[in-house]
Amino acid sequence: MDTQTVIFRGLFSTLPSWLVRLSIIATLITLAVISVASLSPVSSAGDPGSWDKSMHFDKSMHVFAYLLAIIPLAAVPSRQRLKIALIALVWSGAIELLQPLVGRSASFSDLMANAVGIFVGLSITVLLRRILVQPPR
Repeated sequence: MDTQTVIFRGLFSTLPSWLVRLSIIATLITLAVISVASLSPVSSAGDPGSWDKSMHFDKSMHVFAYLLAIIPLAAVPSRQRLKIALIALVWSGAIELLQPLVGRSASFSDLMANAVGIFVGLSITVLLRRILVQPPR
């Protein structure tokens, strides 16, 4: 049996329930931080031409933030993981709709970047789950 076979067999037969709960809490905390950051008014003192205001940086931050929110869900069974990811997507849409109330603008492209982050995060969780948990025989 080579090393690669052992790695992909999984570290645990099942994950402890405390780890599943902790991963859900980590995701909820990350989503709360994203919510606060997304609903905080922006200052107008920044230079509109600066690199941190560019479209690419903004969308990358959306992708990265939601990817980080979803990654802990690798410890969660797939059905729950998909439900939580769907809730995160709906929540990100709600944030976009609320942003005009705090002097920010709602953006469909931000919502799409959030969805990309969630999708990439889910893809990574599938790979992590294969490493963490042995498939049933």
